[in-house]
Amino acid sequence: MTTKENVLQVAKGLYMNPTEEQIQYCIDGFDGMAEDDPTGDWTLWIEQLLYEQDDVEQNVPPKPKNPNRLPKDEDQPLID
Repeated sequence: MTTKENVLQVAKGLYMNPTEEQIQYCIDGFDGMAEDDPTGDWTLWIEQLLYEQDDVEQNVPPKPKNPNRLPKDEDQPLID
């Protein structure tokens, strides 16, 4: 058995915002996942249950800009 807090902890690491129904789906399916994969890890079981639901909202943060990257100079012709 797992808890709502465990589901939210895993979801936060995946940048997901599950609804109450999606959290309950994970709680209900947790024991089945444990039976199917007794040597597995509880975080992976919850992660798989979250990904089984196609409509879980994700809020992936933007990639940071690389300060070492040279700016694009679109006026320069490409060298062959």
